[in-house]
Amino acid sequence: MPIVLQDVQLIAGSGYAPVKHASILIENGKISQIISYGTGERPADANVIKLTGKTVMPGIINGHGHLGLTQGTTVGPQNYTQQNVERQIQQYERYGVTTMISLGMNKDLLYGVMMQQKQGKLEGAT
Repeated sequence: MPIVLQDVQLIAGSGYAPVKHASILIENGKISQIISYGTGERPADANVIKLTGKTVMPGIINGHGHLGLTQGTTVGPQNYTQQNVERQIQQYERYGVTTMISLGMNKDLLYGVMMQQKQGKLEGAT
């Protein structure tokens, strides 16, 4: 079923000013059309989600991070645990970070997390 995110402020990341009162048509899990206020039509069977006052923008990319390095106020390799890494990638996603590069991490743990994400068993920034 198509989804319409209605009446959002759209920051496209193109350098242009944000588009106010835009609607975003999502079909088959992908953005298929941006509809400016008062123009365009949406599919009759669309699930319309009114998001007045909300902003939609592309995911943020963290190009240099140390996933799992901190926990609370402590910093160090002892924090590289499955639980801490899972918590952090989910927190990153809530902040709008969808993609990240993690440096200096236990590669076996990281590869296991990546495999879980590819299998759809774990959500969060990738």
